[in-house]
Amino acid sequence: MRDFDQKDKTLTLTVANSPSVAIVAALDSVPPTIDLDRVDVPARVVSERGDDLFDIDLNEVGKEAEYSVIIVWADQSCLDNGDNGVRISDVAQRCPDAQYVEIVRQPAVWLKNMFSFDRPEGYSILGRRSIDVEADPVPQMGDFFFQGRPTIKFPADLPRVSDYAAINQAAHIVRRLWSSEIRGGPTTISYDQYLKNDLKTKIEMVRQGKFALMCQGVRDLFLHATLGAPGLKARAVEAYNYGKAFDDLITYGHSTAEVFVPELDKWVLLDPWIGFYLTGPGGTPLSAQDLANEDIPSDQIRVVPVVDHVTRFFIAPSGKQTKHIIRAADVDMEAYSEVSGGSSPGFRIYFKRIIYRLPHLAGSERPPG
Repeated sequence: MRDFDQKDKTLTLTVANSPSVAIVAALDSVPPTIDLDRVDVPARVVSERGDDLFDIDLNEVGKEAEYSVIIVWADQSCLDNGDNGVRISDVAQRCPDAQYVEIVRQPAVWLKNMFSFDRPEGYSILGRRSIDVEADPVPQMGDFFFQGRPTIKFPADLPRVSDYAAINQAAHIVRRLWSSEIRGGPTTISYDQYLKNDLKTKIEMVRQGKFALMCQGVRDLFLHATLGAPGLKARAVEAYNYGKAFDDLITYGHSTAEVFVPELDKWVLLDPWIGFYLTGPGGTPLSAQDLANEDIPSDQIRVVPVVDHVTRFFIAPSGKQTKHIIRAADVDMEAYSEVSGGSSPGFRIYFKRIIYRLPHLAGSERPPG
């Protein structure tokens, strides 16, 4: 796919050397896995407009939740006499080599009802696909600075979730962060302005519902806290499913963290957003790069919770609050799942491109420890 554009409720895709038709099906939700042989819903045929362009009109009437648009490219011979009542499952059986892409839609009404967030055109997210998608290199990001050094004290009887002190200390910080509910969701309020507060004020704001956080915000609270724990080294991990090349097509991304384990001479991934770390064969803790390398099969990766569950609350435009409980034990490496009222890809799917960033205290060159 060489280009993607969205205007109002029309998606325009440019696909190099494409067959003459695209078969398009809008599902009711985002499925855990995609098997084209099982996409047995009514679809429509969209002909090439010229120069490899395909216009996909969206009808989001009644769409009040995230859903998938599956687009399959095929020759006319894959259709049943060009019948416009085709189903993708039929096309896949006739032409098993047909290529596809999934666009995950977040409709405007869902964003508004879920997060009190206004975006009239909604969001389009690049999902699963068999075609190559043109991608830019992920831009490098600078380190970031936090206001005020917090004081973090670890109890003498610190609970053990690992054989390594750094992981146990990091886990303690995550449990403290999630000891009360946190408001989740995107926000139109300036995040840079929020970061000018000290750690205590920032935590109070999200617990009181005055500010909402996604994974980056909770990760940044965790990193700020680690700067008050001498000897504990942590860094930010920005993970992306692909390098965003098109303004109107966003990528699945996740902001998480790693802590340095001296005994292993290794950075170990620890996720503050849900509260877990990962181990591979033999129980060795894994890094973000271990996930990206794909040397370890996903079914040999174990999710180790550091907190039983996390609770996020969301505030609708009416002021009504809804709560979502998320458990690390439910995290899957590959399959999509519903999390906090929306869909999330398998955890490992994020780690196609990785950026590392270091936290600092404002006015200092390096974090302590």
